[in-house]
Amino acid sequence: NHTFGGNHNTGITIYNGGTLYIDDGKPTASGIAETLRNLREISPTIYFNVPKGFEEIVSAMETDHDLRRSLFARVKAFMFAGAGLSQPVWDRLDRIAEETVGERIPMFTGLGMTETSPSCTFALKAGEIRAGHIGLPCPGVEIKLVPADGKTEIRFRGPNVMPGYWREPELTAEAFDEEGFYRTGDAVR
Repeated sequence: NHTFGGNHNTGITIYNGGTLYIDDGKPTASGIAETLRNLREISPTIYFNVPKGFEEIVSAMETDHDLRRSLFARVKAFMFAGAGLSQPVWDRLDRIAEETVGERIPMFTGLGMTETSPSCTFALKAGEIRAGHIGLPCPGVEIKLVPADGKTEIRFRGPNVMPGYWREPELTAEAFDEEGFYRTGDAVR
């Protein structure tokens, strides 16, 4: 189980009285066939995947018009996490959506990890986010930017950030700075 899927995706489904379909395909060249089969059968209203999954789906939709029709039939939003979505894949997805339904589908993303259950930032404004954007802090989350090895590390503090590692005081001490911000090790600009 993944903390984002378990907290966010399940929670948003329950809150809205929806149905959650969990795809057993994989976002790889060989494993995507099951995902594509599922998407031809089920038209989601919100669709979540990792960037590699979107890359494979976009490639398939270039020639698979049944997949296009099914995926875009009801979808109101896409969301990716786990890595950055490349701008060329994003642009192709927008182009295919415009060709199929006459408009782009809003894309959401953010930055978080298991220790921040599940996210600390979200990029939510449809149409204005692009590849590389991580958004703004979630309510109650504080962000600290720290120079580190020629880059800028992002650190988080807030009610969703774990208090520490279970029975691992040394790891916990290493994970937080002197002000109580969780050291992500993630570089941002």
